[in-house]
Amino acid sequence: MHSLSMLSSTTLSALQILLICSALIVPSSTQELPPTGTTARSDLYRGKWKKVFADEFDGPTLNLSNWDIEVNCWGGGNNEKQCYTARPQNIYIQDGILNLKAIPETYRGSNEGCTLNLGGDSCTKQMPSTSGRIRTLKAPHGSWLYGRFETRARMPKGDFTWPAIWMLPTDNAYGSWAASGEIDIMEYRGQDRTKVLHTLHFGGGWPNNRYWGATKEYLFDFTTDFHNFVLEWEPNVMRFYVDEQLSHTQSLDLSFGSIYKSNRSPFDKRFHFILNLAIGGNFFGGNYGSQDIGRVSPGWTQPFQIDYVRIFRDASKDPIEPEYPPVASPYANVQPQEPVITPLQPMEIGAAADTFAWGGPFESSTFGTSSILYVRA
Repeated sequence: MHSLSMLSSTTLSALQILLICSALIVPSSTQELPPTGTTARSDLYRGKWKKVFADEFDGPTLNLSNWDIEVNCWGGGNNEKQCYTARPQNIYIQDGILNLKAIPETYRGSNEGCTLNLGGDSCTKQMPSTSGRIRTLKAPHGSWLYGRFETRARMPKGDFTWPAIWMLPTDNAYGSWAASGEIDIMEYRGQDRTKVLHTLHFGGGWPNNRYWGATKEYLFDFTTDFHNFVLEWEPNVMRFYVDEQLSHTQSLDLSFGSIYKSNRSPFDKRFHFILNLAIGGNFFGGNYGSQDIGRVSPGWTQPFQIDYVRIFRDASKDPIEPEYPPVASPYANVQPQEPVITPLQPMEIGAAADTFAWGGPFESSTFGTSSILYVRA
């Protein structure tokens, strides 16, 4: 804190005081931004991006021209403990906010209306909770290659809640998960209220998948206020932001594995957007105690709340509207399997204490895991 009394024992003129105050106080609207090419802040403020999709959730119900609702009791194959439903108890809009709400209840799904029938009990399994998951897969213009993806959201309260803002490939051009990729813009564990994760999944089909990513710890509780979570995806780089401050950067101008013929693959095809609230599962490993839903669910006092989703394209590029083939299921040729988890010991290699990166098959991957390696980034 600056104090004028510390500057000089000499009495200052009114003009001197005015000049000093003017130097110390700069209105936020006129603060100088980093020069072009730096990545400390998002390019949004340099007019780079043009809006092509927005949902402000200001209607009485979910806009089904923008979103389709996923219904199943299999989730992402992580041994999660919820059935996703289309019920208004789990997915609703209130006061301009989309709410994805987890409800503790014994619930058995049905084949009727199920959107992920993999055989077995993927539609009909009995679970101890229900929740909501929506996507843009079936929207007329709900898939994108490159752009800025911005979501303003507040995290749910309660242990073993697992909200995510993420993307899956629309066409599976390189094969079933994770060969065609996955982009996790933001994931969060209910027990870790100050941390969020950003991750890319790629490589061969499960269990030969790999991932790269990072987690960041902040000085605030993500359940208290709304925060902006942003991905800026360009041909050679992905940048992840929290409240317009750079959180993680991943180069795409490299090989993601021998199964791909060129650099950037599989992140050179269109993806669709997903919002969901999962409960429990492999994402929590063995470090968070028993996943006893009856015990922890009284703490589920706040849903996953989304104020808006806004998607932009690079304004310097001509819009491209190719004719796409029919949309294929992102889960094609995938069968439910029990994941095999062989966690490795943490390995420290230095650098910032609040940033972590990892590589290898991901413990919280959509269809299971084989190992995980934590390293300092």
